[in-house]
Amino acid sequence: TYYPMSGMNLAFRREIAPLMYFMLMGLTYPYDRFGDIWAGIVSKKVLDYFGYGVKSGNPLVTHTRASNVWVNLRKEAEALEVNERFWKAVDSVQLSGSTFAVCYKQIADGLAASMEGSYFTELAQAMREWLELFE
Repeated sequence: TYYPMSGMNLAFRREIAPLMYFMLMGLTYPYDRFGDIWAGIVSKKVLDYFGYGVKSGNPLVTHTRASNVWVNLRKEAEALEVNERFWKAVDSVQLSGSTFAVCYKQIADGLAASMEGSYFTELAQAMREWLELFE
């Protein structure tokens, strides 16, 4: 089961760092505010494959900054529908790798092949470049 991972109050074991790339988001991309959520979907897929558990609980640091829910909703609206296709595309990738990095690359390749649009081509390339940091 996937979950909407938040980048706030996030901790993870260093060996899974190759899985923790927050996807391309912001002003120059068509989607915003889903980078950590999509990273959570991808990481959960790989962690499940290896039989690792994911834990969540109360935050160590309390987030009290008030933000405008309507502004945030406008920023997120474009990605809401795409999110339904994104998690299904990730879910459909058949993993066969023996390392986190190999499985992550399999997901990047699967996204490039199954998600339409230049954003996902660019995203898959960014995911592969992220992996180069761990070689």
